[in-house]
Amino acid sequence: MHSGHLHKENRKSENRAPRLPEMGEVLSMQTIYIVEDDRNIREIEMLALKNSGYRVQGFGTAKEFYAEKKKKLPTLVMLDIMLPDEDGITILQNLRRRSDTKKLPVILVTAMGEEFD
Repeated sequence: MHSGHLHKENRKSENRAPRLPEMGEVLSMQTIYIVEDDRNIREIEMLALKNSGYRVQGFGTAKEFYAEKKKKLPTLVMLDIMLPDEDGITILQNLRRRSDTKKLPVILVTAMGEEFD
C-alpha cells in the first residue's frame, strides 16, 4: 500500500503545470547596456533601470562597450550620441552591419541642448 501512495503522489507532480516566472524574474533576465560617458547620467539611468528590475551594465566609452558585447549580447542598448572615442551614430551603424546585432534594440540618448538668445 505504501508504494501505491508514492505512485499516486508522482502522478500528481507529473500533471502539474510548470511554474511561470514572476515579473521580477522575467525582467532580471533582460540585460540593458548603457553607453554614456557622463558618470552622473549613467548612474541615474542605471539606478532607475535596476529599481525597475532589470540587469544593467554601464560603459563610459565605445571601447568598453564593444569589449563586453563580444562576451555577451544585451537585450537592449541605451546609447549616448556624444562619446569621447566614437559617436553613438557610428556605433549604431556598426551594430546594424553585423548579423548578430542587426536587430538589437537601441535607444539613442543625448543630453545635448540648444541655447536660444
